[in-house]
Amino acid sequence: MSPVIQAASARAYTLGARADTNGDGVTNRPLGDLWIDPATGKQVGINSQRGNPTFDLDFRATKSFNVRSANRKFLVFAEVYNLTNKTNFGNAYSGFGGTGGTPPPNFKQPIGYLQGLPTSRQLQLGARFTS
Repeated sequence: MSPVIQAASARAYTLGARADTNGDGVTNRPLGDLWIDPATGKQVGINSQRGNPTFDLDFRATKSFNVRSANRKFLVFAEVYNLTNKTNFGNAYSGFGGTGGTPPPNFKQPIGYLQGLPTSRQLQLGARFTS
């Protein structure tokens, strides 16, 4: 049996306006200038937001059987990925807040999954013969 656990604290992401909110003439940034919070009238900082912490538990169990000698073996195994079935968004959140007073409905909402981790529980079964 072999478990694999991956855990990480919440990753940062930046809120942007996709516009030149500070009037410097530069609009080639991915999200434009930083978003201005309508409640305070101030720009938020770079990486000022946090996504969710991540947690992933994978598990593998293998059983081996001798076939007529110790050198010939038949192995069966089961692998379970994302055993806890936790959704891991990481920092895949909508950081586009717009330029007006009311941000879009998906503002600060998850828009994808953290790459490299399974998005749902998965089971894989297998067998192997060695001689």
